[in-house]
Amino acid sequence: MKNIIRLLSIVLLILIVGCDNGQRDIYPFNNEFYKYGFMDQNGKVIIQPQFDYAEFYDESNLAVIKQNGKYGFIDKKGNIVIRPQFEKVAAFGESDLAMIKQNKKYGFINKEGILAIPPIFDYAESFGKSEFTSIGQKRKYGFIDKNGNILSNRLYENTYSFSEGLVAVKLNGKWGYINNKGQFEIKPKFEAVQPFSLDLARFRKNGKSGFINKKGNIVIKAQFEAAGKFEGSGLATILQNERWGYIDRKGIIVIPPQFEYVGKFGESNLSIIQQYGKYGFIKNTGKIVIEPQFDFVSNFDESGLAPIKQNGKWGFINNLGEIVIQPQFDGANGFGKSDLAPVKQNGKWGLINKLGEIVIQPQFDRLSRFGESDIAQVKYGNRWGLIGNKGEFIGFTLNDMHQEEIKVAERKVAEEQEKKIKELEAELANQRSRLSNTKVIDREHDTRCRTCGGDGQIVCYRHDTNGDGDCTTCGNIGFLTCYTCGGTGR
Repeated sequence: MKNIIRLLSIVLLILIVGCDNGQRDIYPFNNEFYKYGFMDQNGKVIIQPQFDYAEFYDESNLAVIKQNGKYGFIDKKGNIVIRPQFEKVAAFGESDLAMIKQNKKYGFINKEGILAIPPIFDYAESFGKSEFTSIGQKRKYGFIDKNGNILSNRLYENTYSFSEGLVAVKLNGKWGYINNKGQFEIKPKFEAVQPFSLDLARFRKNGKSGFINKKGNIVIKAQFEAAGKFEGSGLATILQNERWGYIDRKGIIVIPPQFEYVGKFGESNLSIIQQYGKYGFIKNTGKIVIEPQFDFVSNFDESGLAPIKQNGKWGFINNLGEIVIQPQFDGANGFGKSDLAPVKQNGKWGLINKLGEIVIQPQFDRLSRFGESDIAQVKYGNRWGLIGNKGEFIGFTLNDMHQEEIKVAERKVAEEQEKKIKELEAELANQRSRLSNTKVIDREHDTRCRTCGGDGQIVCYRHDTNGDGDCTTCGNIGFLTCYTCGGTGR
């Protein structure tokens, strides 16, 4: 038992479901036999590997698992609480119902595994925090409540999700909005719309974008080539004459369209801009605070730093535009809430601190940012593992990495050999195909092969009149080639 952790081949899932509320205290992994179990952030095995697949635990304290080709759920002790019986499932998350697929149809179960809504739909989405969710039948779409009742008993050509109490639906080729009772608040009359945000929604008319309010009244006329939704800053992006700018909720242009690209204003009230092919940052007042000068940039995060690319290398700047970590890396991700950030050198990922010092040498094929638990996911070879914020390996060792590298190299050699064999087989097949289309000439009216005595579909050298070894009649090299055995038969 003392070596069990060392022998585990950790593979963390990339698909993370409902892991933002302190639920990531147990992590799925798989062993050398590709069976999934769970361990804690210290690498201690909590649930022994026994499943064919497993996901993270979410707010429901249940995790999706797969056994014998079917999906079910387990609790944090590893007890199966919903027997694996479904073709597909979605995690409960913050809802008391989970979507399932059975006999190629979608329905919903409760946390006891009892069918709450029978599987009768061709398409369905999870409820999440909402009391309604989208469903589809025969290429028509609508909404159901948690009792399975179809909202207003009507299906539509297309739908969005609920936003600010209304949802956009398409009926008879036009878009409108209904409330949570299925009643139209805004009649279908628009060629295209988007969900509401800050009480306004984008619409399209004659190829131009504008905005309506929740009464369906046009408050900003359709005049822009394109537009984004209103964000927390109270501004929306707009495109005019192939340049981007910003408007406020009254439709007043507060930042004139002048940029090749603009982003969204974050908590720092800064947004990415592109001008003359270079990237910088603008404040929501319209003042350019960091002149476009970089080849590429990422957004500022909680650390107050942003990754930037200059002359092909990545470094970091502060919100004054000062370079605090010189561009020297092949790739970089933000610090976030951590004191460490992933960087890439020579094809491998490691970690640096805010002084730009390498804390963990680049050695991983992939490396995620640290989350709330000070745990990061790393990939080595074809497998995933965990490291702590001090660089300690969790659930695997450096030797495991080296062994995985050897296995990957061996697989690469085997794949190359297999590729060469397939190429040779293909070439042989082509040669046989060419021969099958060659005019057949016998030698002295003897149709048998001199090598194997097989049927006399042979190519001769009898007509070789110029002494170059090629048959002047059929053009082939001047040897008897048997179609039965491939021998020359001379």
